[in-house]
Amino acid sequence: MLNFSLGAGAVWLDFLNTLGIVDGAYVDQIDTPAAFEAWLRVVGVTLPSEPAFDAASFGAVHEFREILRAAAEAVSRGAPIDEGALDAINTLLGVRVTHERLTRADDGGYRMASARTIASPMHRLIPIAESAVAVLCHPEQLSRVKKCANPECIHYFLDTSKNRTRRWCDMSTCGNRSKAAAYYRRKTAT
Repeated sequence: MLNFSLGAGAVWLDFLNTLGIVDGAYVDQIDTPAAFEAWLRVVGVTLPSEPAFDAASFGAVHEFREILRAAAEAVSRGAPIDEGALDAINTLLGVRVTHERLTRADDGGYRMASARTIASPMHRLIPIAESAVAVLCHPEQLSRVKKCANPECIHYFLDTSKNRTRRWCDMSTCGNRSKAAAYYRRKTAT
């Protein structure tokens, strides 16, 4: 099983952080539909029975991630997000529309059940969009979206520290590297 980094504080930010930089090269933890399904399970998303992404439709996952990355970048700078990001999120939220449907019950009778209007792999992106909405609609959380202070890192996180001073996506990686580099500079300067 893949080892996903889940310290961002919100599912949509963890989704962004599935793309990272290691030794100067981009590394994508969800480079296949199967890896995306595994990530969804790890973050606790209940997988719908609709069809999963296949190789032909999988590009939509990466496109949505890049749209959200641009939104996180804007938010972390205190700027408004692009209208295209709003449209992309709203399109996904529109896919989740359900309706009641008469179905046959296990006992031979009938019952009403909720059904989705469209069976689509896009349903798998809805919990990510909902996570973004949960942050974007609350100014107190919106102001806590930050980009890692490591200039070589592209990860984002929700700063839940009491005094809002968190600087690193992960203290054991970026934070530790920064502190070690600062220590080295101090030692070599003397």
